[in-house]
Amino acid sequence: MKKVQKLGIVLLGLCLLAGCFFKPQITKEQQNNVATRIVRNYDVQEIEFISFTKNESTGSYILNVKLIMMRIKKFRCYLVI
Repeated sequence: MKKVQKLGIVLLGLCLLAGCFFKPQITKEQQNNVATRIVRNYDVQEIEFISFTKNESTGSYILNVKLIMMRIKKFRCYLVI
C-alpha cells in the first residue's frame, strides 16, 4: 500500500511540475493570420513576435510584436486573439 501511495505522490508531483513549465504558445498559423491582418493595412517590412502571454484573471491573450515599417502615417492596431 505504501508503494502505491509513493507512486501516486511522485506522479502527482511530476504532473504539477510539467504544468508549471507549460507556457501558451502561438502557432505558425496564428502568426500568419496576425501578420496577414497587419500587412493588409500597413506598409510593413518585417514583423517579429516578441512574447505571447495569457492573462489568467480575464482569460485574454497578450501578443507583443515588433514592426519595422517603411513609413508611418498613422498607426493604430488592435489584435484580439
